Amino acid sequence: MDRKNSLDILKCIASFMVVYLHYGFNNIIGNYINMICQIAVPIFFIISGYFLYNKNKSSIVNSIKGLLSLLIFSDLFYMIVEISKNLLLNEPISNTFKEMSSVR
Repeated sequence: MDRKNSLDILKCIASFMVVYLHYGFNNIIGNYINMICQIAVPIFFIISGYFLYNKNKSSIVNSIKGLLSLLIFSDLFYMIVEISKNLLLNEPISNTFKEMSSVR
């Protein structure tokens, strides 16, 4: 499938929106921007669905396997980083699991 530059630009904008959701400002304007940025994750799902629509079943399964392996790898990497941080700061490792399971 040919590359769609407009979708790449939309994914880039959505990426910045996701970053803002994690590190936004806590004031009245920041809250409005936060509400607007809530659309970022659905944008990624819609774009992924667009590219999966015309694929056959075996390539969809391969895409899902690739996404799951990426998810597992990134979670393990994040866990190692968080455990290392807690060890360096002499904090209990249990804080790592509290931080990973909490929703901000």
